[in-house]
Amino acid sequence: MSEQNSINRDLCEYLVNLGHDMATAESQPQRFEIQGKQYMILAGASEEIRIRDPHVPQRKTIFTLQGLVDFIKADVDHLFGDPDRRYIVSVMSPECVSIYSPLTGEENIRHEVARCTYEAEHIGFGRQMTQEDFVVMLQSRFEDTTSRALVLKVVGNMSDQQSNTTADDGVTQQLTVKKGVVTNGTVSFQNPAYLQPIRTFTEVEQPESPFVLRVTPGDAEKKTPATVALHECDGGAWKIRAVQTIGAFLREALADCNVEVIA
Repeated sequence: MSEQNSINRDLCEYLVNLGHDMATAESQPQRFEIQGKQYMILAGASEEIRIRDPHVPQRKTIFTLQGLVDFIKADVDHLFGDPDRRYIVSVMSPECVSIYSPLTGEENIRHEVARCTYEAEHIGFGRQMTQEDFVVMLQSRFEDTTSRALVLKVVGNMSDQQSNTTADDGVTQQLTVKKGVVTNGTVSFQNPAYLQPIRTFTEVEQPESPFVLRVTPGDAEKKTPATVALHECDGGAWKIRAVQTIGAFLREALADCNVEVIA
């Protein structure tokens, strides 16, 4: 009787283990191939697995245009040597350039193999600033031009309160400026001012665009200083010029490479 019980117990354990193994197998991903495409089945649901083109490496991130040129010319991954596989260098914006592979696979997908990005510093356009903050912004984030020097001269010499601003017709402002240690005078400033903010890759010339300079008078009684604001007024046209300039730079630098520059 004990022998029969032992057999039954062994049979029960076998069946339990078999059921556990079957349940575990069903919960595991099962992969199979149909007409060259791989699929995965998990818990009754199927999902197609996209196969990455073996010719395309993981996307590389670059931070300068010259670095992008060096990446293509060095061709460490042997991407650009095949004349039948022509890559696209696309200028996406003043801050981004991407490299795309040729059309690949049955679905004709382009893979992004590299991206070059420019991390532009924030410029406080349209925001009222103190005289000191405005002068620092203008000196640190704008190209040194004759127009910038004029704006710096006018704003840098404003009187402390700037309470005597007169004759403001929306285009021209007469500002009270310091002429000496204790004497003040007035100067007229004509808008717009054409300036070159640093807003795109430093390897190319920064696009010039018009800006409106506005001075808000301070209050001598409340001891509040005058503030200055710089407003963009080109409707974003500078972005088009920046993209075109980047495209021209890359076409010249990559003239002998197996790529097509789109800008």
